Amino acid sequence: VTLFGSGFDAATATRPAPNKVTLSREDLEPDHGDSWESVNAVLQGQPAETPEAIMRARFTAVKYKDINLLAATEVEEGTTQRNRAQGWAVTLGLQTQEKGFFDNLFSKGEEDIESLKDVEGFEVVDAKADWVEFKIRCKNGKTLHEKSTFTKNDKWGFVYSGESEFGEWS
Repeated sequence: VTLFGSGFDAATATRPAPNKVTLSREDLEPDHGDSWESVNAVLQGQPAETPEAIMRARFTAVKYKDINLLAATEVEEGTTQRNRAQGWAVTLGLQTQEKGFFDNLFSKGEEDIESLKDVEGFEVVDAKADWVEFKIRCKNGKTLHEKSTFTKNDKWGFVYSGESEFGEWS
């Protein structure tokens, strides 16, 4: 499986061009168990059959720092896919962003989100028709526990709607 990389063409809204990361069953199975094939299918360009499948693919994108897959599989009103990819690049430590006075003043919880730069495990707690409750374990010992809502999408099967519950770090 080749993850999508830095070749996103915003003008034509096509899928990103493949990058150099190729994943095998051995790469996917430790995080996804018997569900590795559904992740593999999404990473090969097939629409996700369930919100759980796209969430698992999104975790794999976080783990392997595939900002374009993350940006393509989420919706955020008023933000372009390119801008979402840039935001993920900062979150995952691929780019730095200079902070102003107010950024430092209002950055409560930002150190937690920076934990996503280095993840080590994924667990689905529960999944239903349009949401997935999951935990992401990070190498710094922190865990993100979240319940995310997904909407149907012709290209990807499902995409993250931008709506979440919990979003708690422990």
